[in-house]
This record gives sequence, C-alpha cells and structure tokens, in this order.
Amino acid sequence: MNRLISFLTILALLSRSGSVLAMEEQPTEVPCPTVTLQLSPCLEYIKSKADAPPPACCSGVKEISSKVKSPTDRSSVCSCLQKTLGNIGPYDKNRIPLIPQTCGVSINLPPIDSKTDCSKYVVYCVHA
Repeated sequence: MNRLISFLTILALLSRSGSVLAMEEQPTEVPCPTVTLQLSPCLEYIKSKADAPPPACCSGVKEISSKVKSPTDRSSVCSCLQKTLGNIGPYDKNRIPLIPQTCGVSINLPPIDSKTDCSKYVVYCVHA
C-alpha cells in the first residue's frame, strides 16, 4: 500500500512539472506523465488484485489510444510503461495486452517488462 501511495505521489508531481517539459522536448510523443496518469487506474488489475480493469482504467486507455498517432508515439508509450512498471513491484505482464481487449479499445499492447524491446513495439497497430 505504501508503494502505491508513493507511486501516485510521484505520478502527481511528474504530471504537474514533467508534462510541459516533455511536450517541449518531444512534441510528437505522448508525454510519459500523461500516460502514467491516464493508466494508473489499471494498476490493481495489472497487479492481479482485480478481476477486470476498472472503468477509470478503460477511460485512460481510450484517452491514450486517441493520442497515439505514430510509431514514435507507440514506442514512447511502451518505454514509459516499461519504466513506470519497473517501480511498482510484482505484476503480471500478460494482463497488459488484455486491458484494451477487455475495455473494447482498438489498441494492441505487448506484455511489457524490463526485457521488452519497445523499439519493436512500432509494429503493433493502433486503430482510432
């Protein structure tokens, strides 16, 4: 529980300060703080503490899906998730691809862990 609170606190700080910098440096990519904020409601599902993604998770996935327009965006989202998930403790990487399917969102996500090559994620299709 303390890890989750710490994660959400860091997330809030990053979303306030980092998103503006990320947009200035890489305007074509979805800022990592935005990805993290939108997908943070999915943590309980990814950590196998919920049987299905909650509605807030599905809303976040839909929002990110609408912003992902290019291979660079897809790779950026993958890298962001990879870094973020590395800080939350144990989770089931195989649940990540199930989130969009369960939420009815046409975006393909790979099972992301520390060994995922996000540069290859560009082959995954996003249908808006």
